[in-house]
Amino acid sequence: MYPSSPRLVRVIRRTKIPNKTRVGIIPPLLPTTRAENRVTLMDALKQRKEELGAHYPSNIRLEPMLDKRVFKPVAKEHRTALKDMLRER
Repeated sequence: MYPSSPRLVRVIRRTKIPNKTRVGIIPPLLPTTRAENRVTLMDALKQRKEELGAHYPSNIRLEPMLDKRVFKPVAKEHRTALKDMLRER
């Protein structure tokens, strides 16, 4: 016979616990940098591409991230073909 979960739990009153063993709740640490202020890699590369213009290397291709919501209106039988066309080879 297996013990039930209420049988394994033992409630201890606060008065039974010594004061020196009680630990207060530690507040969460604040983030050092905010995500909205941070420049992403894509933003930095786009800025570099605009600055260099025609001198920007042609082998570096900047593609936006595409998720499932973009392909939802496309018919199911055409999705894989469309995804293959959008992928760089």
